[in-house]
Amino acid sequence: MPERADFPSLLTDPPGRALVVYHPPEVIGSFTAQGWASETLLFFGSDGRWRSLRMDELDLPPEARPGSDTYGAGELSPDGRWWASGSRAGVVLLDLSRGNHRLVDTGTDWVAEIRWLSDSRAFVVSNGYVGSRGRTQRVSVPDLEISELPYRLWQVGIAPDDRAYSLRRTRIGEAELVEHRGGALVPRGRLELPGLGRDLQRLWGVAPIDGRFAVHHQPRPRDFRRVEVVVVDATSLEVEARLAFDNRAGIVKFYNWFDPETMLIETPDGIVAWRPDSARLLRVLDIPAAAKYQYWSVELAGPVGAGVLTTSE
Repeated sequence: MPERADFPSLLTDPPGRALVVYHPPEVIGSFTAQGWASETLLFFGSDGRWRSLRMDELDLPPEARPGSDTYGAGELSPDGRWWASGSRAGVVLLDLSRGNHRLVDTGTDWVAEIRWLSDSRAFVVSNGYVGSRGRTQRVSVPDLEISELPYRLWQVGIAPDDRAYSLRRTRIGEAELVEHRGGALVPRGRLELPGLGRDLQRLWGVAPIDGRFAVHHQPRPRDFRRVEVVVVDATSLEVEARLAFDNRAGIVKFYNWFDPETMLIETPDGIVAWRPDSARLLRVLDIPAAAKYQYWSVELAGPVGAGVLTTSE
């Protein structure tokens, strides 16, 4: 990945479509940062060139900056034509074809999470009001029509057909796959997975794709050293594949499907692709490890969207 450099400005030389967004390492919780001027993101376009986006060039209200931690890489639409990220004044939405942006007011002072739908025609945003539970909304692009959704975004995985699913644990070693339909939870079967937690009611988000889903699993509830990414058949709820990690370095934080056969997983020095059907691991992106108390973040475009990936030491 490149270091900070004098790349062309994305606003005057828009790429049309971006493949990667990279936010270089910053100190976690640094209070020396100078507002939006301290936040620069690097975009790799489909034409093979890098551009930079200085967030202070967007003339956002100073009070809209979320805080002193690094801003993060934001969220690329799966087709790479839109970029969205949070602020205390709503969602910052950037058109990568024209280089212009809008501030989408979702009626909140805190944007907790953003996730694009697979057709790139809308994103889902989870909002958190101070002193309340917040809410989840669907925002279409480019018309910016906003509709309410009946779940918290962190609880669910959204399939390519836009259906939302999660796991509801019923007892130790067993969970129920449920579909969120309106305000109801529709059971889709039970998954048996040894060591699957102790909380009987909490909903865990899954990562669904065509006919299967993945879940982050800790086989022994009190053993944080070992974690697994488990792929499950969505119909039979039989386990198809497992990928185990020694997680003492906090290796697995974020993962998601790139396409139905490939999952992207963060490691401290970059991103690997796992193909469960062939048990292959492929290096995708090398990133120098961050210094102590720093972290970087990367966002990749793709058929399903890679989700934001971050690492720290």
